[in-house]
Amino acid sequence: MTTFFKTWGEAVEYDLLRNKSHGKDRASHDDVVHHLDYFTACYGKSFPCMEITQDVIDDMQTQVMEERNVVNATANRYMASVKAVLNFAYAKRKLPHSFKFIKLKENKGRPNWYDKSTIDAYEQVARSLNFCRDDLADIAVFGAYVGARQAEILNLRSIDIDLDAYDGRGSIYIGGRPGFSTKNDDWREVPMHTRVRPIILKRINKTHPNTLIFGHDWANKDKLLREFKKVLVYLEQPPVMNFHHLRHSFGVWHAEAGTPIRTLMELMGHKTIETTIMYAKVSNKARADAMANI
Repeated sequence: MTTFFKTWGEAVEYDLLRNKSHGKDRASHDDVVHHLDYFTACYGKSFPCMEITQDVIDDMQTQVMEERNVVNATANRYMASVKAVLNFAYAKRKLPHSFKFIKLKENKGRPNWYDKSTIDAYEQVARSLNFCRDDLADIAVFGAYVGARQAEILNLRSIDIDLDAYDGRGSIYIGGRPGFSTKNDDWREVPMHTRVRPIILKRINKTHPNTLIFGHDWANKDKLLREFKKVLVYLEQPPVMNFHHLRHSFGVWHAEAGTPIRTLMELMGHKTIETTIMYAKVSNKARADAMANI
């Protein structure tokens, strides 16, 4: 009886061991591994192979275009690497069917995001007796209302918080801070939202300036992805949704609230305004609000 792979991690490990086309002697080996590692960082090794659909691929390409500022052709190479792994497993009878994905020709609307009621529900469920996970609730609310990337959140330290900025509202410095030079000197400042302040106060109380705010909870980022996903499953969110969509939510909420594109670009740390514009594509709500204004 044939035993099929269940997870993405199984398929990747098998491919890199057995697929000669991706062997270390091939010139493309490092690029392929780079592409596969990115998919794993987005969805985790435990992501089911049979749930890697066109929607998941579209989402992954949107993320890589935003995070790494690549063009469509490069994003398609990420897709091709993922597809090659899945189809190699199928050819070796490790998956029940082959996989076909459509190449990206142009931006297909905005990235996926959570609405505010979903974030509220996530926080409530994570803190409930079903999960008892204040750590998940804290990082979900923080991610959605600060818009930081996963790595940025996990590297954030107490010294990066200024509780007195903006007349006591508070501010968060991401990727660096005033007087502290980073490698690319591309740190940014995000004013603290009222939903975030209680979480920050609790987590930095009586801590050393270099104490990680969230990083001690999640030394293993793959574990964060897995645990975050469990609450999403409980909430019956689509399989494509993941931790990175907290950042997307921040961008979409701002765009729909009318935040100027240049301001949103700075808040999210984008290098080009074209990336930020993805969040500002017209929604049904925006159309209705626009018509109500005349």
